Amino acid sequence: MMSVSIEVSNPTCIDGESLKAWLINFLSDTFEADTLVLQPDTPWDCTGQSAAFAAVDVDVTLSKAQLLARGLPQGNYTGFYIHDVVAAACHAGALTESYYHVYHSY
Repeated sequence: MMSVSIEVSNPTCIDGESLKAWLINFLSDTFEADTLVLQPDTPWDCTGQSAAFAAVDVDVTLSKAQLLARGLPQGNYTGFYIHDVVAAACHAGALTESYYHVYHSY
């Protein structure tokens, strides 16, 4: 039997609440804090009844204007996909790597 090694890595994990806090601060000149929502991007993100997990590979960063253009208005709220917020945080210099795991509970 052939021996095969399993490669193990430690991706950087982001708590969804801290990502949302960054988003609120980043867009404070445009939105009220209680009107912003982090959204999973289904079917790629894993979702449950009260949480979401996203594996985010940042190929292209997003400027503030690009992030705003991708906002998803929903009544009194505006949602932003987790992947887009991470890409904007990378563009703004708040994050410096290109691969993250994000866990966000609603």
